[in-house]
Formats: sequence, C-alpha cells, structure tokens
Amino acid sequence: MLKQIAQALLSKDNFAIFPHVNPDGDCLGSALALCSALRNMGKKAYVVTTDPIPQNIAFLWDEGFCAPNGWKPACAVAVDCADPDRMSDKACFDGAPFTCCMDHHGTNPGYGDLSFVEPQAAATGEIIFSLLTDCLGVPLTPFERDCLYTAICTDTGNFKFSNTTPRTHRIAAELIAAGVDVADMSQRLFDTLTLRQLKAHAEAVKNLSVYMDGRVAVTFVSTAFLQENGMGFEDVDFLSSMPRNVEGAEVGIFCKERTPGEIKVSLRSNHCVDVSEIAALFGGGGHKRAAGATISGTRQQAVEQLLAEIAKRV
Repeated sequence: MLKQIAQALLSKDNFAIFPHVNPDGDCLGSALALCSALRNMGKKAYVVTTDPIPQNIAFLWDEGFCAPNGWKPACAVAVDCADPDRMSDKACFDGAPFTCCMDHHGTNPGYGDLSFVEPQAAATGEIIFSLLTDCLGVPLTPFERDCLYTAICTDTGNFKFSNTTPRTHRIAAELIAAGVDVADMSQRLFDTLTLRQLKAHAEAVKNLSVYMDGRVAVTFVSTAFLQENGMGFEDVDFLSSMPRNVEGAEVGIFCKERTPGEIKVSLRSNHCVDVSEIAALFGGGGHKRAAGATISGTRQQAVEQLLAEIAKRV
C-alpha cells in the first residue's frame, strides 16, 4: 500500500499535508519532510496546522510551509493522525478530490482513499523515511534529514522507549551517516528548557500525588498557572512523561484543563498497562505505553474515572 501511495503522489499535484492538532515532533517532522520532498519534486505543497508549535521543535518550522487562506488541495495527506477529527481543518481534508493517510497508531481505523497504518513503526517518521527513500527514491536534503530524525527521536524518547526497534536504530544510523548532528539535535529536542518551563516543572512536582500504593502517579499544571506565567499548553507537553518516572509507578497521568470542564489527560505506562485501551474508552487513543484523551468534567472527576479503569489492569 505504501508503494500505491507513492505512485499516487507522483501522479498528483497541489498537496495539503495534515498533522494532528497540538503538533509534536513526529507529526510535524513527518509533515515537513514530506512537504519539502514534494516541493523538491516540483510540486506545490503546504502543511495545514494552526496550533502553536512547541518550543523544542520550533526550529524546524517556517511560515513558508503554512497553507494560504482558502487553499483547496487536489490531494490531502494526513500524517501521524489516528483520528481524522484531530486535524486542524478536517473540512479541507474531506473536500479534497483525493485523500490518504500514513500513520503508526494501532487505533487508526484506516481512512481516506488510500491508507497505510503500520503499528510496528516506532514513529510515522519511519514510514515517511521508507516512502521517500525506498518507494520514491528521492535523496534527502539536510532539512528533511533533520525533520525525520526529529520525528523518530522524539517519539522514542531519544531511543529509550519500548517502541524502539532495530529498524529504528538502522534508520537513525542512516540519517546520522547523512549528516545529522546528534549532539545539537539532542540539545534542541531534550536538553533545553526555558525558565518558564523550569517553573512549570517545579509546579508539576509540587502538585504530584500517588495512588494505589504508588503504582499510579498523577500531576497537573493549572490554567491559572499557565496564564500567570504567560505560557500555553504546548509549553508544558514535555511534562507528559514525568509522573511515570516516579519510582514504583506503573502509570503516570498528566492533566491540563483546556477549557472549563474539559480536561486533557496524557497517559504513560512502564510495563504492563495498555494505556491506549484506557484512552479509547474516553474517545482518545495512542499507543500501549503513551496515549491521551479529553475528558469532560473537573480534573478530580477525570482522575477518578481514570483510576477506576487503571485499577482493573494493575
């Protein structure tokens, strides 16, 4: 199916590429690498995203990639978006004469005229790498190389998450051989925090609670804190895995109040709990060890519902 998508991309023009809302390194890196490659093939392509870009991956973004107002693509491509409702402009995607999606989330139902979903891939960036190098045979530019390394590196937690495979390392090795500066990329992606983010980390530590004899760790950063410190939700996404790192914790929960009565939860697990199953119960999704959902109600109500589900699994 990936070869069919490659053939479709070769035969078409005027592309819009759709990452998911609240972009992370995998969806943005994959989208930008594909957009750049299509442009280098002489095609017109844009990335459709309206949400703020997280600070650690902002170095990849350029306003020149942004789709102009009213852009009506002939071909719409979703990347790393398991749920079509989690696009910035689903109406634009649905209105395109031809649509396809490429993703690595097992919860993706497979949508569009062509769909390639590979849950075994550690990141959608691995799929885009195969599309560009194996199926299309195009040489990667330094920018595309850095985009794909960002995609793979961030979705594997700098190659320390359980989704990391031999294939992941082989692709990373090829990108490094092509010139990726590992030290510089690691510094940008993982080791640089603003003073505001350091304050947010301290706030999350202060708000940390443990449940079930320490098997579940929960924390949050309030909307009031973010507003007082001039921060957005994208500025604290780096805290999503922090509760899981507490000694003895199997599941970590990080909560953000997007709007009153709407709680965004990030779920992480270490060994035995499939948090994607739990997220799916609340209309969300993700992976076995990393997933998320939005739950209606107060933060306490959201946590209580999650704890009830986790208790069935630990």
